[in-house]
Amino acid sequence: MFQSFPLGDKSSVNLRGEYHVENVTTYEATRAEDESKMVVDEPEEQLKEQAESKSTPKSADAKKADKEKPLSTDELYPLFWSLQEYFSQPKKLFETTNLTSFKEGLAATMKVFQTVHNDSRRSLKRKRESGEEDESSNTFNPKYLTSKDLFDLEISDLSFRRHILVQALIIMDFLISLSIQARERLTEALPVNASVNKAVMYSDQVLSDEDAEWASDMKKTIADYLRQGADGPYFYRMVETVLARDKNWVRWKIEGCHPIKRDPVSPASFLEAKANVQKMATSKRLRSVPMGSVSLDFLKEEDEETAMSRLKAKERYELPELDTFKRKIADDDFEIDMPTNDQTKAAAIAGKASKSWRALRIAARSKLAALDKIEDPKKIDIVFEELTEVDDIEDTAEPTANEEDMPSNREPIIISGITGVGKSTIIRKLMEERKGVFAPVVRHTTREPVEGEVNGKSFHFVKQQEFNQLRDGDRLIESGTRDGVDYGTSFKAIEAISESGKVPIIELDIEAAQYAKDMDFQARYVLITTSTPELLKQRLEASGKEESAIQDILKKFSTELESRKVDELFDTSIVDDDDVEAVKATGNYIYGESEGKQGLSENTAMKDEEEDTTKVAETKEATMTDA
Repeated sequence: MFQSFPLGDKSSVNLRGEYHVENVTTYEATRAEDESKMVVDEPEEQLKEQAESKSTPKSADAKKADKEKPLSTDELYPLFWSLQEYFSQPKKLFETTNLTSFKEGLAATMKVFQTVHNDSRRSLKRKRESGEEDESSNTFNPKYLTSKDLFDLEISDLSFRRHILVQALIIMDFLISLSIQARERLTEALPVNASVNKAVMYSDQVLSDEDAEWASDMKKTIADYLRQGADGPYFYRMVETVLARDKNWVRWKIEGCHPIKRDPVSPASFLEAKANVQKMATSKRLRSVPMGSVSLDFLKEEDEETAMSRLKAKERYELPELDTFKRKIADDDFEIDMPTNDQTKAAAIAGKASKSWRALRIAARSKLAALDKIEDPKKIDIVFEELTEVDDIEDTAEPTANEEDMPSNREPIIISGITGVGKSTIIRKLMEERKGVFAPVVRHTTREPVEGEVNGKSFHFVKQQEFNQLRDGDRLIESGTRDGVDYGTSFKAIEAISESGKVPIIELDIEAAQYAKDMDFQARYVLITTSTPELLKQRLEASGKEESAIQDILKKFSTELESRKVDELFDTSIVDDDDVEAVKATGNYIYGESEGKQGLSENTAMKDEEEDTTKVAETKEATMTDA
C-alpha cells in the first residue's frame, strides 16, 4: 500500500497499532500416550525400577541435570507452536501468566536450538569437502507446516530456526520498549507539547526490572546464536539494521505521524538559480594566457647549459613528498573557513580538491591500507600519519635460526587451554630456548589499549569498522566476542611470519581454537592442561583472580576438557604441572621427538606403561606354572 500512496499519507498507516490476529497457527493436540498403556504390559524389571525410583528421592544435582537437559521434540512441540500466538498478538504478554508461559517456551526452544546447532556443526567439514551447498537458506515459506511428523525436520533446518528467532527478536524489542528506562528515553526525545498517539504507546503498561533484564539477556542470547556460522555475522547485521530502522517508524507513529514533505521551491529561488546557470554557461572572452596553463618561457633563446639544468630539475620527474601536501591543504582549509572573499574561497576549494587527489595518488603507493580509514573525503589527515597498525613482525632484531635448528614441520602451532594453565609461560620459555625459531602472532581487537600494552606487540588495536572489514572479507582464521569486545587472528599476520622463515605460534582459548578448526585452518593444535583442578585453583589464586571468576574457570575445566572433544580438536595434550617439563614436552612434540602416541597426556602414558608391566608379569607366571 505504501508504494501506491504518499509516504506520509495516513491511509496507509496502522494508526491504532492493530495486529493481524486472524492469522492463527493451528497445530496438533498432544496425546498422552502413556495413558493408553496397560500396567500388565510392563516387564517385571521395569516395574521394579519404577518402584525403586519412587522410593529413592533424587539428589539436588540429579534434579538440576534434569532441569537443564533439553526437552525432547515431542515435549517441545506444543510449547514451540504456542509461541506463534504471542508473536501474532504481543499484547497478550501484558498478562503475567501469558508472559510466564512465553518465557518458559522460548527458553526451552533456545536450549533445543543450541543442541541442534552443536550437532549440525560437526558435519560442517564433511559438507564442505563434498561440495554440498545448503539452498534452504534462500527459501521462504509464507505459512508454516505444523505437522508433528515434520517437526524434527523443521527444527533441523537453519533457515527455519532463523525465521523463528527473528520473530523472537521483534518481541524482545517490544518488551524492552515497555521498560522504565526506555519510557524515560522516549519522553526526553519527544518534542515539547507534542500530541502523541496513545494507542501505540501503551502508557498503562510498564515492564518490571526483572522482566526487562530477562528480555535483554534473551535478546543477547538470540543475537549470539544468530552470529554463529559462516554467514551468521552478515545475517545478524542485516536483521539488526532492519530492526533499528523500524524503531524510527515506531517513534514516528507515536508522534502522531506528522507530515513528511519538503516545501516547494519559491519562484524567486527558481529564477535566481536559472540566471546563475545561464551566466555560467555564457561564453567569455579568452585570456591571453589561460589560467593554470604551463609557462612557455623555456622556449626562449638562451644558453644550452641553463636550459638543460632546468630540464634536469628533480621537480620535473620526481614525485613530491607526501608531507608537502599537508601544509598546503591546511592553508586551503584556513582560507575556506575564513575567506577573504568569494573568489578566494572558490579558488581554495578547487585547490584543496586537486591537492587532496594528488596526495591520495601518492599515498596509494605506500599507505594503501590508510585509504580504508578515510570516512570523509574532505578530511584525509589519516594518510599523513605514521602507520602503526601493521600485520607483519615488529621485532626484526632477532634473526631467523639456522636451517638445522628449525623443525621439519613448519606448520603454525596453536597453543590452547583454559585460563590459568600456563599457555603464555610455555610460549615465552619455548621462544627463549629456541631463539629465532618461533614468532608469536599478534591478534586484532577493537578495545582500547590499557596501561603497559604496546600496539603491534600486545594486540593490533583497530576500530570496529576496520575489524568488520577483516571479518567480512574472510581475512581472519578465527574471531569472537568476549565481554563485548571483538578479537581475531588475521591470515596476513601468520603468512608474514612464515615468509620470514620462522614458525608462527598462536595462543588461543579453546573456543577460538575450535572456530579455527571448523574453518579448516591447517595447524598443529596443542592443548595445555593441568593434572588436577586443585593445581589450577592454586595458580588462579596466586594470580589474584576473584573467587567468582575462579569458580567459573573450574567449571570449564570439567566441561570443556571432555575426552571426546579433546581427541577431535587437538593433536596432542601437554600436562603443565611443572613448567620445565611442559616446555620440554612441547618442544619434543614440535620437533617430532616425543615418545609414544601423540595426543596422550602424561597420566595416560603412565597408565599404559603400568598395564604393559602387569601383562609381562602375568605371562611369566603362566610360563612357570606350565613348566
